[in-house]
Amino acid sequence: MNIVNIKKQDLNLLLMFELLMQERNVSRAAERAHITQSAMSHCLARLREMFQDPILARGSSGMEATERALALRDPIRKVLIEVEQILTPAKPFDPLTDDRSFSVILTDYTELLISRPLLLRLEDQAPNIQLSFRKVNPENIAALEAGEMDFFIGRAPKKKQYLEDCLLFSDDYCTIAQNNHPQVRKNLTKNLFLKMQHVVLSPGEDGKGIVDHVLEKNDQQRIRTVTTPYISSLISIVENSKLIATIPRRIVDNHPGIANIQVHQPPIEIPSFSVHLSWHERSRYDSAHQWMKNLIISVAADLGG
Repeated sequence: MNIVNIKKQDLNLLLMFELLMQERNVSRAAERAHITQSAMSHCLARLREMFQDPILARGSSGMEATERALALRDPIRKVLIEVEQILTPAKPFDPLTDDRSFSVILTDYTELLISRPLLLRLEDQAPNIQLSFRKVNPENIAALEAGEMDFFIGRAPKKKQYLEDCLLFSDDYCTIAQNNHPQVRKNLTKNLFLKMQHVVLSPGEDGKGIVDHVLEKNDQQRIRTVTTPYISSLISIVENSKLIATIPRRIVDNHPGIANIQVHQPPIEIPSFSVHLSWHERSRYDSAHQWMKNLIISVAADLGG
């Protein structure tokens, strides 16, 4: 480490760099830093001298980051996070009295599996803790990546340098039908499967699910009568109609309200999948965050299936 070289630099400029990279606008960056536009322009000039690079340059849609600035952004952000963690006094965490709020991004599937047992644990171990469940969408995933939300539970989002994750569990699929369904008996053949009407679990706009993607590889298709992104409504439809559905097996094993259905192995080969817990690396030294992370891991480990 070159101590002399570090002493020559104003490390506060790294914070100004991050604000400039976020805003790509000197005026807005100055406003967020609570300094004048002139002072922020001076910071930009000093950053250009420090890195021997323009950092921001005018483009067709306003100020754009240079290639050098984009390469510097993640390492500088990591340094700022570490410094913030070092300088923030550690606050003792007591789950019995703390009233911390945690935001958790969940799919419909993971909310059905995790929310009930997690809330029961919290009632007993941390009665004042608050949870905010959020939908999976690009805005919330971006907030997680910026460290503005606490957790994501689902199929692991695209790897980011500043996100950490762990495997919670794996799952496969089963096909369900009404208990007294006149067509579905002991065995559900592929021929019968393709002839029957289906409720499709589809979070996307195309109205297709994992089953359709598997069948399309063999130039086959099923009869999609109802499409829904919600597992609870799908189960209700199956219980009260002659439609069948294919869903993750752990839903059947852990859903307390399921009664009037029969469960079959799908007559086609459907890939299993993994569910991960993800969080921002800046929470690594946060004792409350660590406690909640371990609680979620423990709840997931206790799920049947």
